[in-house]
Amino acid sequence: ARQTQATQPSDVGSSGSEQAAHKICTAVQFCVSQLPKEQLARVTRVAVSGQMHGVVLWKQDGGWRRNPFGRFDVDAVSALYTWQDGRCSEQFLAELPKPDSHLRLSSGHGCATLLWLVRHRPEIMQRFDRAGTIQDMLVAMLCQLDRPVTSTQLAASWGYFDTVSGTWNSDQLSAAGLPPGLLPDVAPACRRAGSLNGAWYGVPSGTPVHVALGDMQCSVLSAAVAAETDAAVLPAGSGLRPAELVAGAHRRALPVLRRALPGRGRLAERRKRPGRLRARATAVDARTGGRRAGDHHLVPAPGVRRRGRPVSDRRPDSCGPDAVRRTPPARRQGLGPRHRTPGGRPG
Repeated sequence: ARQTQATQPSDVGSSGSEQAAHKICTAVQFCVSQLPKEQLARVTRVAVSGQMHGVVLWKQDGGWRRNPFGRFDVDAVSALYTWQDGRCSEQFLAELPKPDSHLRLSSGHGCATLLWLVRHRPEIMQRFDRAGTIQDMLVAMLCQLDRPVTSTQLAASWGYFDTVSGTWNSDQLSAAGLPPGLLPDVAPACRRAGSLNGAWYGVPSGTPVHVALGDMQCSVLSAAVAAETDAAVLPAGSGLRPAELVAGAHRRALPVLRRALPGRGRLAERRKRPGRLRARATAVDARTGGRRAGDHHLVPAPGVRRRGRPVSDRRPDSCGPDAVRRTPPARRQGLGPRHRTPGGRPG
């Protein structure tokens, strides 16, 4: 591990939350360079995860360059506006077009930040023609992609993304003034984004690189590997989001059923319902990009076959769930009948 020391002052004062993107990329590359070279030479796939919601902008053909030592030096990029950025007031958000999404738009969401920059910092927007999360930028850098590609997980975290169709709300974003073509392309989780364009600290050239994923989903995935039965996981990091794991689901898909606390899922918002941790299901199904929350929620079904083959036998680069089963609302909330009040609400 290495401290990035990337936090930097914001031009909007304490309401902003910005980090130096080049320091983060330098820290990542330093950590990789410290790994045993004989192990790096055996790497067969590269996967990247990072904090969701944040956004960084860069200039195509000018965002970074590779120095003679094989390290990428980041140059023409913006600050990383993180998920904690609070520059978008409730009034500003209310003036934006209504998103066609299962998530309520919030300050700190990538699209909200971009629309704020369009209105209040147009000179910044004019300098760049690409945008993504910091991990999307790293993938684009490693693969030398002309256009960045992100996963459905990260796209949904930006807002203005329809998880049913797997597309951005282009009409609403264009009406709000967001330049067309700025947003990254979107692919299902686990899809290959490209290949290493040259050896990277000993990792062979041509090694497949997958689209970047969310930190929360990946932290749950690590617990799924050890889970032999249905389990609840409570990752405690920068946020607190209870999640439910289905036994064996990790063999076919990233666990993507996400549960969030009321109030955008942030621990700081818990005051809205003090003492209650009743979760709200918000997203599911990495293959299709998710389903809208409703009376039932879809979770991967263990042992289901598709096209005559077990899902676990499919190629590693197509690891989205192929079949789902419906879970009753009481089970979805992780509450049995004995935990429900006479009025029917979770106790």
